[in-house]
Amino acid sequence: IDLVEERVYFVPPPEAVEWAGRAGVEGPPQEYDTLYGELPAQPGVALRWPKSFATLRGTVAVQGTARGEGFRYYRLQYGEGLNPTRWVQIGEDQASPVEDGLLGDWDTSELNGLYVLQLVVVREEGRVATAAVPVTVDNQAPQVRVITPRPGEMVRLSEEGGLPLEVDAQDAYGVARVQVVVAGRVVVTWTAPPYSGRWEPAAPGNVELVIRAEDLAGNVSETAPIPVEVQP
Repeated sequence: IDLVEERVYFVPPPEAVEWAGRAGVEGPPQEYDTLYGELPAQPGVALRWPKSFATLRGTVAVQGTARGEGFRYYRLQYGEGLNPTRWVQIGEDQASPVEDGLLGDWDTSELNGLYVLQLVVVREEGRVATAAVPVTVDNQAPQVRVITPRPGEMVRLSEEGGLPLEVDAQDAYGVARVQVVVAGRVVVTWTAPPYSGRWEPAAPGNVELVIRAEDLAGNVSETAPIPVEVQP
């Protein structure tokens, strides 16, 4: 159609990504065209969840409506990318209409990337109506690396500002939050980079810090406990 533009992109191997960025090599788009979510609705066919541009993981309970005059059956299917050329059916065709309820469960556990979820309603005489939403599937936990403190580092309560903290957290589709956990309690939360600051211990002693990173889909990574010595 007139709104589709095809381009060829160079996708470098992981070890060459940094070089490609410095060289100004344009990579494939990582965002949706919001025009996709503005297609006109069709009576009796609607996807309520997931919403357009949602970030998903695991098993997704697909909610919506599939009914109307001459209804025969509906099916759910998905395709890779924003303009799929191949569709994979989810479960079996369903012969019972649904009004704003559960349409089916979509197991995304083996998927990662950009997809289009489509609801297809088949009516008498072979008439077909569809609804579709673009989504991001992210089943990979973020990567988190502690820069400061070093294991066994010592901090004095009298030192101004407390213990310096610096964390590097990366995720293909976005980090929601990074937290510092001490004895099961969250003591610091960052919701945007840079993930750095200071933590003031309440009392002297030996403590262990755990750094937790959560991405937009809810995947979580945690570091091993980092021992820190707090002196009076």
